[in-house]
Amino acid sequence: MLLLVISGVFFSSLQQPGLSAPTADYEPQNGAVCIEKDCYSLFWAQKRFQGASKMCEKLGGHLMTVRSTVAADAIALMLQAHGAQLRHTANLWIGLQLAPGDCSEASKKLRGFYWVTGDEDTDYSHWQPWNKTACGPLCVTVGGEQGGWQEEDCTVKAAGFLCEFAYNGTCSPLSVAPAETVLYTAPFRIEGRDFLALPPGTRAAVPALGLELVCVGEGEHPNWSWDRPGAWDCRAEAGGCQGECQVGYAGSPPRCSCAAGERLGADGRSCSPPPGPCDTSPCQHLCVPHAGRFTCMCHEGFELAGDGRTCRDVDDCALTPGVCEHRCTNTEGSFACACFEGYEMVDGKCEDIDECFDPAVEMTCQHECVNEPGAYRCECHARYRPDPLQPGQCRFFCDGSVCPAECSPHVANAECLCPEGYVLDDDERENPDCVDIDECDARPCDGECVNLLGSYRCLCPAGQLLQADQSSCRAEEAAGEEGSGATDSPERATRAPPPTTAAPPPPKLDSFGIGILLGVVVGIVSMVFFIVLVHCYLKRHYAARTALDYKCQSREKEVVLQRVSAGPMNSNGGT
Repeated sequence: MLLLVISGVFFSSLQQPGLSAPTADYEPQNGAVCIEKDCYSLFWAQKRFQGASKMCEKLGGHLMTVRSTVAADAIALMLQAHGAQLRHTANLWIGLQLAPGDCSEASKKLRGFYWVTGDEDTDYSHWQPWNKTACGPLCVTVGGEQGGWQEEDCTVKAAGFLCEFAYNGTCSPLSVAPAETVLYTAPFRIEGRDFLALPPGTRAAVPALGLELVCVGEGEHPNWSWDRPGAWDCRAEAGGCQGECQVGYAGSPPRCSCAAGERLGADGRSCSPPPGPCDTSPCQHLCVPHAGRFTCMCHEGFELAGDGRTCRDVDDCALTPGVCEHRCTNTEGSFACACFEGYEMVDGKCEDIDECFDPAVEMTCQHECVNEPGAYRCECHARYRPDPLQPGQCRFFCDGSVCPAECSPHVANAECLCPEGYVLDDDERENPDCVDIDECDARPCDGECVNLLGSYRCLCPAGQLLQADQSSCRAEEAAGEEGSGATDSPERATRAPPPTTAAPPPPKLDSFGIGILLGVVVGIVSMVFFIVLVHCYLKRHYAARTALDYKCQSREKEVVLQRVSAGPMNSNGGT
């Protein structure tokens, strides 16, 4: 039953007179089993766990990992060759250990131990009866009548150890006549005669033929070879010939021959088809043979150059305009598409990015974010305007001399907001208004003062320039001589200069005309008197001295929010 489970496996155990290792490291009798691409070897040498592990690594492997029943059966085969008594008493290190400070866990398949390869993967475990918790460092031996696993102190010297070696591929046994004997020497210092799988580096000696070969190759299919060209003795592995091995006569060496139309390779053993027109063609990419000649072709994204042999890259972006929705970048043999800023590639198409879902953009816009193709814009609520100095921010704005204040509708006696340059009307308690302040009452200008909505402007007489403080005027010549006080773009007075020609004589008026003129004069005087009364009333009730003093320092109105409490005015007329 055991042989069926590991068919294709062979065990070897014999004397090793050719080994050069000292007897302190190796006992004369060892064993090995190869299963497909893995080989396991048993070494009888009393070693501590660390010493055994270093010995396996020195030979190109590591302590054995017993992850399946196949690996466990391989151990049983190697122990079987040494007799029942030794098999029942031997303890051999395998590559399983518990780290210092860690404690075993009965619920786990490996009880918290891990392989020397650094993992805990396994489909198999075979612990001996165990009813206690132990803490590391601990290592594991295999042995006993049932071949069970036993925790051991890592510093104890076991009777031997098991190594594991992995390969990409193996050679089959050397094909020789039945009467010939072959002696194999594996790279991990094991010798035997009847292996069914042999790793690369194994040497095969045929004493009767005076022949020695080696298994070579790094891929999945290594083969037997030697260090000279040509065939060897045809009685071993058909001389290594890919075709036929022809026996030499009268002392001539054997030689390999190939089938009709094929040619013998430089090694004197391999065969290859006859040369074709493409074997020596100078095609840079592809060669297509036909009628004893060849034609060169190029890979996709390239075109054949004028010499008919070399290939040059095609500018796909220029060859197919519009191949990309937005941007096209030519690459070697291909091209790459990219999207404009504000777009992203989705399934090969450029789709607009809704920046308003970006938290950073959402924080940038004080009021509302509006998505646009490839971009976004910030919008302000009604009665607000974008702040020219702070993108994305909004300022309270009033487009008349009187406008409603901004008050919270849910809080009693809440603070109300007015734009800068406006003052809260205290007489309206429920729905207060913001009234424009006439900054010119404070006479902030040397020349003429013009009140504006939320601000004011100073004008200078003809021949004078407005200075940097935006309130004082100075003669144009004096400002130019002193080189200070004048602005780079001085603002001249906007009033028209006096006429340079004499005015025409006034027309003569009759009695009717004189009556009309007197009526107009009386009307104008009455209107001026009424305006003065209104102005005095507004000045007494609404002008805030602190606001006027602040406004006199500003060049023009900047639309900002001013918090003014909707409380009663103080005795000075302020809020």
